[in-house]
Amino acid sequence: MGIVIPVLALLVLAVVAYVVVTRTQVTTRDVAWLAGTRTPGPDEVAVYTRYLRRHREHRVLGGAVGGLFALIVGLLWEQRIKVGIGDGTPLGDLLFCVLAGIVVGALLAETYRLEQPQRPTASLQARPPVPGLAQVRAARAVTAAAVVLGAGISLGTGTAAPAVMAGLTVTLVLLAEATRAAIRDRRRPALSDRAQLVDARIRAFAGTSVAYLELAAAVLGAGWTVSATPWVGTVPQVLQVVVVVGGLVLTVVLLRRAAPRPPRRWSPEATPA
Repeated sequence: MGIVIPVLALLVLAVVAYVVVTRTQVTTRDVAWLAGTRTPGPDEVAVYTRYLRRHREHRVLGGAVGGLFALIVGLLWEQRIKVGIGDGTPLGDLLFCVLAGIVVGALLAETYRLEQPQRPTASLQARPPVPGLAQVRAARAVTAAAVVLGAGISLGTGTAAPAVMAGLTVTLVLLAEATRAAIRDRRRPALSDRAQLVDARIRAFAGTSVAYLELAAAVLGAGWTVSATPWVGTVPQVLQVVVVVGGLVLTVVLLRRAAPRPPRRWSPEATPA
């Protein structure tokens, strides 16, 4: 066991290094997608490129840290490597920790917005609402259901796991809510017309991405809350498996929707010059 963890850690770091190099590169297609035009200026390209690279690096590193954490917890406390959901603690589950790590990493890519700018000048121009309200409302509903279920089951059975998972779900969702509030309310220094356009494009993507991340966090946590619930009877257990597996699939779909890259079928030719 003493040599297993260092070897696995080195393997994880090697995979992460490869993915960071290959998956965080930003292409002209990526920039055109985020900019909404095929011909952004050099300054705009630099801003969009830095933003996309930061998001991708945070997602990769977050998932890697989550996976490494699960390996250590699983080997030291559960004496096994687990890939699944609902079996033991979620802190030792590779699948849960990798997905949760991606969510946290992507949210951390936006935490710079939590600091207010120190420049005294500010733009008074009205900005459009941050998109993604439907996803946020759905995330709040899923989180509330997870809290009610987790607290009720824990109080009724004396099992702490459902309530703990509901608490972790609330923590992730609150981080997303704080990030989204910062995107919506952060003061903006007075900008040129070109800089305002860049700010608007990034702000719109960030609001949409964080909304999907919030819903992904809620679904993932709620799935583990359901899986940690000791259902009795064949039918409830079958429904439990369906809900848990469906939640995992939906989480992956939501993370893809939140990804800082264009859809596969998106083409720059459909974007105005």
